[in-house]
Amino acid sequence: MKINKTIFQLLIIFLPIHLLFSQNSYETYIKGKKLFYQKKYSEAIVHFDSLVSTNNEFKIYSIYYSGLCDFNLNKFDNSKKKLEDIIFNYPSWPQLDEVNYWLVRLLLEKNEYESSFRIFSGIKSKEIKDQLYEFLDPKVKIINDFNKLRKWHEVYPKNNVIAKYFGRKLLNEPLDKDIISKIQNILSNVSEENLFINSDDYIFKVAILLPFMYNENDNLSIMKKNKFITDLYNGMRLATNHLDSIGVKIKLYPYDTKRDPEVVKGILKSSLFNKMNLIIGPLYSSPVKLVSQYCLENKIFMINPLSSNNEIIDNNKYAMLFLPSNKTLAIKAAEYAKEKFNKNKNAIIFYENNKVDSLIASIYQNKMEANGFNFIYKQKVNLEDSRLILDSLTNSYELMLSKQEADSINNIEGRIVKDGRGIEKLDTIYKYEEKFYIDDDSIGHVFTVSSNSLLSSNTLSAVDVRNDTISVLGFDEWLEYDVNTFDQLKRLDVSFISRKYINLNSEISNFIKDKVVNSYGEVPSDNLFIGFGLINMIGKIIGKYGNYFQFGLRNESFIQGDVFKGFQYDYMNDNQFVPILKIIDSELKIDNQEE
Repeated sequence: MKINKTIFQLLIIFLPIHLLFSQNSYETYIKGKKLFYQKKYSEAIVHFDSLVSTNNEFKIYSIYYSGLCDFNLNKFDNSKKKLEDIIFNYPSWPQLDEVNYWLVRLLLEKNEYESSFRIFSGIKSKEIKDQLYEFLDPKVKIINDFNKLRKWHEVYPKNNVIAKYFGRKLLNEPLDKDIISKIQNILSNVSEENLFINSDDYIFKVAILLPFMYNENDNLSIMKKNKFITDLYNGMRLATNHLDSIGVKIKLYPYDTKRDPEVVKGILKSSLFNKMNLIIGPLYSSPVKLVSQYCLENKIFMINPLSSNNEIIDNNKYAMLFLPSNKTLAIKAAEYAKEKFNKNKNAIIFYENNKVDSLIASIYQNKMEANGFNFIYKQKVNLEDSRLILDSLTNSYELMLSKQEADSINNIEGRIVKDGRGIEKLDTIYKYEEKFYIDDDSIGHVFTVSSNSLLSSNTLSAVDVRNDTISVLGFDEWLEYDVNTFDQLKRLDVSFISRKYINLNSEISNFIKDKVVNSYGEVPSDNLFIGFGLINMIGKIIGKYGNYFQFGLRNESFIQGDVFKGFQYDYMNDNQFVPILKIIDSELKIDNQEE
């Protein structure tokens, strides 16, 4: 057993010089010390005990060393009795901190944790406390009882070892504001490096649960259909290589779910799987339910890389979405519209007849109405009657004019007086102005909740025909359709909501494009960028927070991206940053965040 020399040096310093004049006692004491340092504890204790049994100047020191001999002989009860004797009978002895040092150590050996913590808290010397942390740490580390650690931390909040391991337990809980606050308090005593275990050789293990369909790889049709999966995974692999080059180590463990719940059950039971730090996937509903339950029971987080479905995260605090959820999409769109379209608070909503778009439309309307906006109408549109949008905005009637009114309007730029011919008397000519049933400039914006090309083109065509000041809110998929020309999108006041805006001109994006072109001879897909962006985000967090990914996600107000603009989770389980784009100076730019 290693003996702390600093403790003994302190004792020698405080040994009174006049004691040296008691020759017989002195010689016995010195012999005992010599044997003690030779680790001949059974022989040394005889000398010390002979001094304890008589009144002499070395008695208290002999009790102390006799107790240490017992400690090293694993006679903990005897040692404890002698050390406590010093505390009880010699309360003014200057070396009580040293006595308490050994009491803490022997109590730890006896697994009497609470007594050891109590005595530890009474030690005044910071140096001695720091030395004791070495012995406290492995003992507290093996305690898995959350409630026990919480109780100890409440009683001994300044004990850094208890704080560290209680903090790590908290880090595995769903992190709400209260728990985040507790962790931040712990960080006032415990360093981030100590709490998060950010060692140089640490490897973060990520399970990838995707339908790779390995057994079907010889089927060309299945391979083509499944390319989005391979692209996603290749992006992840590319990101791990990139992170490894900067010292952040992530290891991917791919599992083929085969879209089969029974296969997923087998994966979850495998011995290696419970060693994972994070799960990415699965993608389909039945496997999602199985993995979601596993995550709840084992307090491990899962991230869906592609979905925006709120149902995945609504009832599971351990389930996350990489992309913004549909609810978040609607809320952030409303926040944007509130600021950008507030000059005219009259609006119209068109939405495609499906569950997702209906949800977004309803949430958006409720949020906007709460902010004083008025919706002239909200219209559900099926694909077969997509022209309803065009007709709703452009249906017109003839407003009959007197000669005086016609002459006056003719002098106003942009307004046109037309000639009409009577039906009964064909030679009858009248003057009229064509008016939209929805008056010019009577509405501030139109929100078409659909990614469909027909609905988007009808919306844009209608606004183009009207030639008034209606702003348009839609989705960035509209930019991909040939029917919507860049010139038209640039000319009209269109804002595009994006789930996954990729900056193709960033340094990292160019690096990815070069890698993929050189390796596969093709342009990287959006899914490849998503795979890269997801792992790269994880790498940015664990580079600072070790295996406590979730806390980093919560603690960072905004995580700057390299492929994506960035990520913001706060206390939510989906990405709260929703880029809203506009064409500004002939460039597509994010309009809802300062560069």
